[in-house]
Amino acid sequence: GAESCTQCYAGTFPNVSTGLCDECSFGRYSETGFASCVSCVAGYHVKNNNSDCVVCDAGKSSASNSETCDDCEAGTYSNTGAPSCSDCDSGKYSGSSQGTCTDCPAGTHSSTGSSDCIACSVGHYSAARASTCSACPSGSYTNSSGAVGCNDCVSGSFQPSSGASSCYDCEAGMFSSQGAAACLNCSAGTYSSGGASTCVACGVGTTSTLGASMCTACPNGTFASESQSTYCS
Repeated sequence: GAESCTQCYAGTFPNVSTGLCDECSFGRYSETGFASCVSCVAGYHVKNNNSDCVVCDAGKSSASNSETCDDCEAGTYSNTGAPSCSDCDSGKYSGSSQGTCTDCPAGTHSSTGSSDCIACSVGHYSAARASTCSACPSGSYTNSSGAVGCNDCVSGSFQPSSGASSCYDCEAGMFSSQGAAACLNCSAGTYSSGGASTCVACGVGTTSTLGASMCTACPNGTFASESQSTYCS
């Protein structure tokens, strides 16, 4: 009489030579009644005794025929069902097993595929999600790392260079306003000491020339009748 056929259960396949059901090999699966085992595609892995392919979670990936999903390394990420992990963009970072990358905060920066953000060096600053830090422009400075902005040089000081950590005092005979890249000479008839924000008018009976650090008394027999005089008569 006719013999009955039995379906192979999930996770196995029929071996026509032996008439038995053999287990699916590494990274392959089958459902009940399958004539052969099927490879799991990339982004999936075999589960439940080779009876099913299950999608990899975000932060993991797999090649085809995989039994497990691998964690993404720090500096990379993946969406659900990813065949591989992708590098984080510059200005972002990640730890291991992450489904997304995180923006670097202001005052830091990162390059592509970074696991952490690096603080901006002294004299530099950044906004959030920066790939590089910017140098403070002339007339400004920052004296700490991780700065989110620069400070203007105070009046009476200056900074001619970019990327500076401090400002210089104006020399005597000169002055500056806030945020100056250079100091200016005091006009004739005025003077200043070092670090001045304004120049002071010479008093009656004294004069000065351009860029003076002090006023000079008029010689005997001459006089300057007004303050801020440039000559004696």
